[in-house]
Amino acid sequence: YAYEVGEYLHALARRVESLNLVGDMLWPESIPDSFKDFPVSRYDWLTISADVFLMRYISVVDCCLLLINSVYELNLTPQECVIRKIEKLIPKNILNTISEMIADQGHLRSERNRRFHHGQERGFTDDDQVFKMASLFEYRGNGLKGNDQNGRKINVTRSFNEGLVELQRDFNSTNRQLIRRLNKLYNDLHIEFESRFGPRIRAATHGLNAGKNKNNGL
Repeated sequence: YAYEVGEYLHALARRVESLNLVGDMLWPESIPDSFKDFPVSRYDWLTISADVFLMRYISVVDCCLLLINSVYELNLTPQECVIRKIEKLIPKNILNTISEMIADQGHLRSERNRRFHHGQERGFTDDDQVFKMASLFEYRGNGLKGNDQNGRKINVTRSFNEGLVELQRDFNSTNRQLIRRLNKLYNDLHIEFESRFGPRIRAATHGLNAGKNKNNGL
């Protein structure tokens, strides 16, 4: 029991920690003046960052549901670990926390679905097509000059920074709330885990249980 719960807890912790990858992408130590020697264009950098952020952030709830399934020994398959199947099988305080986490995800969950299931992309500026084209020209050519559809002079650095700041704001606001939700979930699950794990240890016959050690004066 402890080993299985530990595996799902580790998977959840690893997924949460992986959000640091997104942070490293959104707050790089130094952004090059030109992306000519970079593996991807400015536009692609933002697109990849958004993909990683949305996929990993939204999937935290999925990992939480797998952990809940393990702690409460619901015996659901991973495919069955969805809120509509679990909601009637767990205490209200746990359900409330998970429901709050899903509500926190809000428009980002919808965006994840649109991106990964429908192929729709996020727009980073008021004229995303020009930004995408300008990024490509910067990456492969000598840049793009002229005005965008709003009459502004094309400035690929300005457009990149606009998109980057938007992603940074989403990242900061969601992760601050996520930490609070996870702390509450961990505390509540810890109580349930101890109530199930304690009797197993006391009834164990492998010689490592607390009762036998006590009798042996250890």
